[in-house]
Amino acid sequence: MPVYQSECAHPRIRGFIADLTQQFIGVGFIVSTWVGYGSAHAEGTLAAFQWRFPLAVQAIPAARLAAGIMFFPESPRHPWVRHPPRLPTPRGGIAAAAVGEKIYTFGGEGNPNSEIGVYNETEVYDTVKNTWDQLPVMPLPRHGTSAVAIGGKVFIPGGGLKIGADPVDSFDVYRPC
Repeated sequence: MPVYQSECAHPRIRGFIADLTQQFIGVGFIVSTWVGYGSAHAEGTLAAFQWRFPLAVQAIPAARLAAGIMFFPESPRHPWVRHPPRLPTPRGGIAAAAVGEKIYTFGGEGNPNSEIGVYNETEVYDTVKNTWDQLPVMPLPRHGTSAVAIGGKVFIPGGGLKIGADPVDSFDVYRPC
């Protein structure tokens, strides 16, 4: 928690917030010691009180934290968030480029339905609508290449026809609609 609090706190009070956490831990140790000491002296019909009361006391702040944790802001230190819509075709070694608000993916490897193991799929992710769409396939299936967007067109040079072999000198240009 101190790391999360330091990340989310305003820089002016960051040290105070981290120190405050440690102070509360110290106060918690003192309170728990006295609650345990006081509960240990319960006798007779209150014997179950010896373990139930300390458990109930520590459950109160834990329940408050569990209920409130869903309202905590995301840590600014962890910018990687997995988007819900995954690639429609799982594959490695793809080429990708962005044109406007869309990300285009081309080719890739790991195709179990092809004897060469390479995809010719072209798919587009719309960052505004948060959706994937299939596009016409590439003229030549490839993997291990790159894609560059210039002037609204996507340039795809080279790549491999088979996994681990067959480099090509093909140079394709994709024009998004």
